[in-house]
Amino acid sequence: YDIPEVEDGFKSNFKAILYVWKYSIPSVIFTSAYYICDLISYHYLGESNPPKVLAAYGLTLSWVSAFGILILYAIGAGISIYAGHAFGQRDYALLREIYKFGYFVMFLVGVVISIFLFFSADILYAIGIEEELASLC
Repeated sequence: YDIPEVEDGFKSNFKAILYVWKYSIPSVIFTSAYYICDLISYHYLGESNPPKVLAAYGLTLSWVSAFGILILYAIGAGISIYAGHAFGQRDYALLREIYKFGYFVMFLVGVVISIFLFFSADILYAIGIEEELASLC
């Protein structure tokens, strides 16, 4: 591992910040791509489909955001608190372990959320969304 040496001064702190930043890049890329894909999808769905399809797509995005992405973001925020403490203590070995554990937990939760979202049409129908709209989700 290329963990930067910890010394006092701007240069060493900058190296340490870059070390932490490189683990944040996948999250930044995913978040940017997610919103860009939404914009493109809304544009093409709105041009060539009936309003129910666009409504179902919006409902699906809200459903996935509420029960998928937001849960993963909340877990990531909790993990970042521990990572911030480890970074503040300049314990880069602990920081690496926190990120490994965080990715593992987020993977497991992502699998559970994926199973949950697989049955989203049935769940949406059960909570009162009309059957045709729920089946499009």
